[in-house]
Amino acid sequence: MRNHIFSLALLVGIASGCVDTLAETNDLQTLVDRLADAGKGYRPPDAVKAHAKLKEAGTNAFPILVRNSRDMRPACPCFQKDTSDGPTVGETCLDIISMQVERYSYRGKVYPEYLTAGNVAKWWEKNSGRSLQQLQIGAIEWAIAEVESNNDYQTLRKDGLPELKMCLAELKSQQSESTTKK
Repeated sequence: MRNHIFSLALLVGIASGCVDTLAETNDLQTLVDRLADAGKGYRPPDAVKAHAKLKEAGTNAFPILVRNSRDMRPACPCFQKDTSDGPTVGETCLDIISMQVERYSYRGKVYPEYLTAGNVAKWWEKNSGRSLQQLQIGAIEWAIAEVESNNDYQTLRKDGLPELKMCLAELKSQQSESTTKK
């Protein structure tokens, strides 16, 4: 009898954990859905809050963001980047990931594009167990190799490469500090 009660308690615990995970997934999907243009103006508060919450969720939101990275629904105009076309929900999802992983791309330079709608699903499948810091290090290492080997980036080699290497050294230093504290 005692074993049956324990088994029942274990099943209830597992089931409630699944419900929490399912509820969290649904909540994140709801936030992604709020990125879509609902005709409420340039900067609707619910879309801006959804964007902030998805970014705040960090890598926990990446599976949902990756799943939606090809969503062609128009996104709120406030998520417009340097393109002539209006933003899509998929581009906005990819941008939320990229803003966190590709730290180096926001230093005022044009670097090679690491994450795209075409490669993000395979990238996440391969890297889903890594911390955000590890993902950032991987992205910078890739960018350094790309700038060093691709002649299209000759102008970046003089100014951009030292910055990339400095950023990589900073991240690795932070990583070793956090490892020694554990």
